[in-house]
Amino acid sequence: MSKIQIVYCLALFLLGYLLYAASAKASPMEQELIFIGTLNEARMARGLQPVELCMEISEECRIWSATMRERRIFGHDPNRRVRWENCARGTECGETVFRMWRNSPGHNALMMSPSIDTVGVAVEGNYWTMRGKRSEWAVEQPEKKKQRHPVTNRLFPRLSRLFR
Repeated sequence: MSKIQIVYCLALFLLGYLLYAASAKASPMEQELIFIGTLNEARMARGLQPVELCMEISEECRIWSATMRERRIFGHDPNRRVRWENCARGTECGETVFRMWRNSPGHNALMMSPSIDTVGVAVEGNYWTMRGKRSEWAVEQPEKKKQRHPVTNRLFPRLSRLFR
């Protein structure tokens, strides 16, 4: 190998390394967008509609992720306004957290639920929060009526009204 070829190979290696390092150092917001893009690709591959990113929900997620990081705790927010929430820690990468949740049946069920069409997501350090909801204009799915025991309804009418 000539000196020119060696220099050329080193330059290509250095360029590849710099590009890799730049992608690994994406800002938190860029990682959140990478996550949303990966999520929507997976949803569309399953025939589901893509989700929309809601900045209001994302801000709530950011507050909870920051709280977990500052207090060094991990878990679901007891004061969340939406029903569905995924939490993760251990990575700053949007694709990695997607794979973590994808490999967990409960977390994957949320991400792939046809019932949600709006999500918020945030990462603070290596703490992630994702919340999903059904928007106001989404088509409502008919709810199944719960079967009531006829004796309970007759004997305890006030009590049965509490659980409707």
